Amino acid sequence: MKKTVFSKIFSTVAIMTMVFAMVPFQTAHATGSENVVGYAFSDMPDDSDQNKPCTGIDPADTNNEHCGRGLGWISLNSINHPGTINYGVNLNRTTGNFEGNGYAEYGGWVKFNPTGPFPSGPGTVASGAKVDPVCLADVTRTCKVTGWIRFIAAKDEDTNTAGWQGWDGWVSLSGTGYGLELDKPDTNGVRKFLSGSDHYAWGSWIVGWVDFSNASVIQDMCLDMDGIQTSVPVDRERDVFGNCPPKIDHCPTTIVTNPDHPKYNQNDPKTIGTQSQDDIANMGYSVNPPLPALNAKCGIFDCTIKGYPQYKDSTTISDNSLCQCPAGTTFNGTRCVPPPPGNDVCPTTKFNLPGDPRNGTNDPQTTDNYQSSLPSGYSVKPPLPDTNAKCAIWGCIDPYANNINSSTTIHDSSLCTYDPGPHEICWNKVDDDLDGQVDEGCPVKGPKQPVYCETGGRNCTTGTPAQP
Repeated sequence: MKKTVFSKIFSTVAIMTMVFAMVPFQTAHATGSENVVGYAFSDMPDDSDQNKPCTGIDPADTNNEHCGRGLGWISLNSINHPGTINYGVNLNRTTGNFEGNGYAEYGGWVKFNPTGPFPSGPGTVASGAKVDPVCLADVTRTCKVTGWIRFIAAKDEDTNTAGWQGWDGWVSLSGTGYGLELDKPDTNGVRKFLSGSDHYAWGSWIVGWVDFSNASVIQDMCLDMDGIQTSVPVDRERDVFGNCPPKIDHCPTTIVTNPDHPKYNQNDPKTIGTQSQDDIANMGYSVNPPLPALNAKCGIFDCTIKGYPQYKDSTTISDNSLCQCPAGTTFNGTRCVPPPPGNDVCPTTKFNLPGDPRNGTNDPQTTDNYQSSLPSGYSVKPPLPDTNAKCAIWGCIDPYANNINSSTTIHDSSLCTYDPGPHEICWNKVDDDLDGQVDEGCPVKGPKQPVYCETGGRNCTTGTPAQP
């Protein structure tokens, strides 16, 4: 292969190779979420290491310099290299979308979730690399991989179009007569990319066919010190780097305190041994107080008194502070029930206070349901169970009267007393003092001093001009 042909494409590759060579030897890690491991291989159809004529492929290439054997090995996860640079490809099992980047020895970074617009071709799918998530969830099926990936080195960053010598870097993962496919998962949950005559991706000139048969999608696997994937031992758990350190017991052994539970007063068998956070979530358990508190308990905390809405047979730890009856009901020892009819000794009653802003609104002292005693100073007229019964403080608030009661909630003019002689009576709409005016000096928005007073009236204060 004429390496000078690819000098512009592979400048980034050369830099990355130097970085890999300069770092101290140690096991490299993916970032933890990358679950695609192994290699792909880019090659031309005749498997030759020599340059091939581009006739009919790139008519402008009269010297046949732009076509070679492909881009070689493509690493899909940084666990394939010693070093500290983390990269990798991940298959999101929820969405079915591939994410992240691989790295080719002659082509640099290849992106598995590129942005469009995407090329078109017979049988291709206009998207990034993807798998049907419904298929992934079915362990009895193989799953086709569709969409496109793209070599970043070929992309013109300014226009998002083809870069060097017209190479656009796109690789189709499926099309008419070819396409990638994931095998059914093995006993370790690993899906391998199928090999065979038509299980290839296609990248046209420069890239050629891409074989993924040396790659897999892993699940719940560990990386040992040599970067080899193994199933997760029962006493270990996978961390974000793909390593499997010893399990931390997130669920301390706890005694069941629900008297209706079959394991009452015994160690809950689900809490014995070592449990991960995923184990706790799958059991519906929680830990309270949180670890590392010495008195931490692991289980289902809830009400264990039968009859309350919160009661559950599955509860393992009694917390009867969570037992609550719905508003307006009480627990009778068996269930939550409303009080018997007529038990509310103080029916809800509206203020009747002419001239007061509260007039016509509910008195808050009477609005609670099922009151068992009367508020201070209140009485009920007519007596219950009369449907017209009101709960109030009856009194007089007429400013002309001698016996104003500021605690009154219902004004009763029959309770008012007045001085002898002509006097006005508020709110009766009568000219009581025969002065040609009705309800003069009576509050209209709230209790207040009359704006004038009548001769001999009780409400005339010192210095107030008297009304003739």
